[in-house]
Amino acid sequence: MNPNNSTLHLVSASPFESPALADCLRVLQGKDSLLLIQNGVWAAHREQSWRAQLQFSSEHHRIYVLAEDAALRGIHVLPPFELVDYEGMVALACEHARSASWY
Repeated sequence: MNPNNSTLHLVSASPFESPALADCLRVLQGKDSLLLIQNGVWAAHREQSWRAQLQFSSEHHRIYVLAEDAALRGIHVLPPFELVDYEGMVALACEHARSASWY
């Protein structure tokens, strides 16, 4: 187990169908990171209202987008979000003390 006290938050629900992302953003703290997966990647789309909120959060937390899920949905991810593949997702899980899933 990683000795740091950080959490990797995984959001899998679209922010337009679930309050999961909003709830997650309220509890991010310290060195926590956010990984958008499945339909959660819609929040990173350049034409969505959630992008501004995520950009603000990225000033304090690292925000990642699962590349495969973004590609499947035709979403082109721009900075400040970082693309990761499945190996990167596993590496992120190892870098954090725990993970939390948001549906």
